[in-house]
This record gives sequence, structure tokens and C-alpha cells, in this order.
Amino acid sequence: MERSHLQRASSFSLSIPATSAYPYPQSIDQKLASLTKDLELTPEQQQQVRPLLEEHHDKIQTLLDKNPKASRQDLAPQIHAISDETHHKIHALLTDHQKELEKAMQHREHNGGENRRSSPPAAALPEPHQD
Repeated sequence: MERSHLQRASSFSLSIPATSAYPYPQSIDQKLASLTKDLELTPEQQQQVRPLLEEHHDKIQTLLDKNPKASRQDLAPQIHAISDETHHKIHALLTDHQKELEKAMQHREHNGGENRRSSPPAAALPEPHQD
């Protein structure tokens, strides 16, 4: 049976890593860019969030590697726990204003993603981060 993509229904919609069985629609860079746009992350926050997204990716990759034959239902609780842990770590880095943006983002995601937030004001745009 082919495994379908698992995606955490958290406020950050953290996705799982790429494997042959699980396509990974967003790279860490793409997820960071999305969070930067939606939450108006500062360059400093981006530097703090990137390792959290990398850790999230690595933990789920390890879980999948250790359980290659596990079903979606079997892995869902562990994946959700990893995503929840990452969400809480990211949430702790946010300002009060960003927490309000996060609530709006959660609301949009629970309603099918309509009314996606447009780009933040020019003054809030961070400088692109090149690795």
C-alpha cells in the first residue's frame, strides 16, 4: 500500500521529510520563508527558527527510517508529538503581535486556507538570507 503524505495540522503546518514513500512538498527554506511572511519573522527569529525546522525534519526522518513498514495511523501520534514540540518552541520565540498573526494563520488553515495573508508591509520584510 502506498503511503500518502502526512502533514501535521498544527498552526505551522509542519510537513514531514522526503522519503521515497512520503513526498515532502516544502523544503526547510520554503517553510521558513512561509513563516517569515505569515508571522513577519525578524532576521534574528529566522536564525532561531531554522534549526528548529531542521530538528523537526531530522526527528521525523529518523522515525520514518526506524519504522519503514509502519502505517500512517501507526506513525501519526509520534509525528504529531514532534510537530507539537516544534510548534511550542517556535511559538515561544514570537512577539505578542506575531502570536496574533499566528492565530489568524490558524484560523485560515482550519478554514481551508482562504484569505491568505498578503505580503507584510515593506518595512517588516526581512533581508533575504543566503546560505
